[in-house]
Amino acid sequence: MVDMAHFAGLVAGKVFTGDFDPIPHAHIVTTTTHKTLRSPRDGAWYTSGIRLGTPALTTRGLNQADMDRIAHLIHTVLASTQPATTPDGKASPAKYTLDAKVRDQVSEEAADLMTGYPLHPAIHLG
Repeated sequence: MVDMAHFAGLVAGKVFTGDFDPIPHAHIVTTTTHKTLRSPRDGAWYTSGIRLGTPALTTRGLNQADMDRIAHLIHTVLASTQPATTPDGKASPAKYTLDAKVRDQVSEEAADLMTGYPLHPAIHLG
């Protein structure tokens, strides 16, 4: 699962590539635009914070226990991030990095959760 509201601009700008690009690994992707917020914001390509779009999840049938599980997955990722640096020790444009073991664990748990809530048969991803 990827909530990319905070770093959608980095994804769109291809700052994240290869294993660091979250989209190929995600079973769920959420983001938001200014139309879903109280005050004006820039488009989805600018970073702005974490927001989980519950309609995207509840319309698939997820319940409170599932939301708690998703919150736990988000917490695991946030608690496991470290500041990213370039090989020469400078701050990286990506700003944060996530251990591959944690990424794989969270990805597996998200995939397991979503197997119980398949997309509508008419929706084809990728």
